[in-house]
Amino acid sequence: MIAFKSKFYRISFLGVLCGDAILIRFWGNDEKYHNILIDGGFVKTYKPTLKPALIEIRKSGEKIDLVVGTHYDGDHIGGILALINDTSFSLDDFVDKWMINFDLPLVDSTGAISVQQLITLKGKLCGDQGHFNQPILFSLNPYEFYGLTLTILSPDAERYQAAHIEIEKKSSLVGSAGNDYEITIEAFSTRVANESPEDASPANGSSIAFLLKAEDYSCLLLADAFPSVICKSIRALEWDENRPLEVDSIKLSHHGSRGNISNELLAITRTLNYVISGNAINTYNLPNKETIARILIHGNRRKDQCFNFYFTHRNDTLENMFSVDGEDVFVRYNFKIHFPESD
Repeated sequence: MIAFKSKFYRISFLGVLCGDAILIRFWGNDEKYHNILIDGGFVKTYKPTLKPALIEIRKSGEKIDLVVGTHYDGDHIGGILALINDTSFSLDDFVDKWMINFDLPLVDSTGAISVQQLITLKGKLCGDQGHFNQPILFSLNPYEFYGLTLTILSPDAERYQAAHIEIEKKSSLVGSAGNDYEITIEAFSTRVANESPEDASPANGSSIAFLLKAEDYSCLLLADAFPSVICKSIRALEWDENRPLEVDSIKLSHHGSRGNISNELLAITRTLNYVISGNAINTYNLPNKETIARILIHGNRRKDQCFNFYFTHRNDTLENMFSVDGEDVFVRYNFKIHFPESD
């Protein structure tokens, strides 16, 4: 687990393999602590990872004030379904509100969950007074939540509709042949001068991504969203290359995939801290080293500022990602990598 914290908030990125599960605890303007769960990881990571964290919240006399299911892939919403099916929790008392585009389908692909399980989720949330009954789409108007604001950046109406078209179709994605960790950062220079082909998965395109702002902290939580959609939304909110959006951290989209970052996104945002929710040992070998190289080499970057990359997992593969670059790579490119104490 990787966590950022201050007097008023704590945001924890749980280690759920190549999945997302984020817990936010903050001091609200009603002078009480509140908790938000964003995604739940896989079904199989629920008991060893997410459930213990939820039990601690319950022990403290608190609850989950908002559950956000960003989209319908199993590495994001699986743990939420596991929570719904966990009879040791009384959800009517433990969860206050749900923010899920629950009418979107779950693709029946490797690592995802079945359409039948989606019906379980629909059955739970249909008619629930705490559920946001309108589609969650980009809006210039943020949600206010006990002093915290959530500005929805993705999906837009086009990507939301595209996900509908994919109902009960299998994902067209295929696994890659291997990782790109044997390529040096310098060798990526020519490649990252141009944009990589953007992710085309309808599931990822339907992701709920947002700008979160608390009293003393701000971050971009990008789920698996498309960079083109995020950039369009950021520009609509009147940030651009001359006035970039500055945040304390960015949770990179799609576990650090090369298809979910762009030079344009880096040009209109500013941060020194990037979070990567991937373990490198997965079907798609995420994160891609090319993503990190793009961030480090980007022309708008100030070379005197040290960048930090926070991984939600620790293993030999990730720790040796930059071995091919030489021992001085962290000095040459002025960055640090951070891991949980244990995986």
